[in-house]
Amino acid sequence: MSPYIAKTFRFLKGTIKIWLIFFLLGLPSCKPPEFVGKQLEKLPPQALERLARLPYLGAYLVPQVAPDSLKDKAQKGLRQAQLAGAPRYAPQLFNKAVAYFAQGTQYYQKKRFLWAKYYFKKALETSQKALQKSEKVRQQAQKIRRTKLQKLLTLWEEVSASLPEDQHLEINLKIKELELMIEEEQFKEFDQKWHALWENLQQIKTKKGGNAPP
Repeated sequence: MSPYIAKTFRFLKGTIKIWLIFFLLGLPSCKPPEFVGKQLEKLPPQALERLARLPYLGAYLVPQVAPDSLKDKAQKGLRQAQLAGAPRYAPQLFNKAVAYFAQGTQYYQKKRFLWAKYYFKKALETSQKALQKSEKVRQQAQKIRRTKLQKLLTLWEEVSASLPEDQHLEINLKIKELELMIEEEQFKEFDQKWHALWENLQQIKTKKGGNAPP
């Protein structure tokens, strides 16, 4: 028996004992202790739906209102992840969050609020993970391109003196364009243009070395 299943059985055993005590005392209309509710919320919806059939716990477990607040939070979390570039930088997590939200919406429309709450919570948690990952991936991508740009600037300083002023302006404009691409997260275009300019400067350096006196 896995630790999770054993833990669930122990919890259910203790919960049923509490239910029996309250029921035998003639207090089925009283609300369960707060800690019971918090622990019950950790159980999967399958278990919750079964427990909801009990006379005492059922009154507590079946939501009396729709999880509108959680739905709004999940929707907001998806928007934040999308704006942060999650569809691009963390597509698997983002698509999973979208799928969770869609499932939650289906159960919400069917008024099966236990399941709706479960999937909205999963959507919120997954969208937050997608947001964190997208920010990390973006920062890493920008760092890599800035390092490459600095390497290019170092090479440009070595060869610039051997070129006429009109070519200085052309190359400086290309360097400015590369800087802008980093800010706008155009990493694929940056790599292509960086490579072309790097090869050009390497050729200039080679010619400069060949023309140097022995």
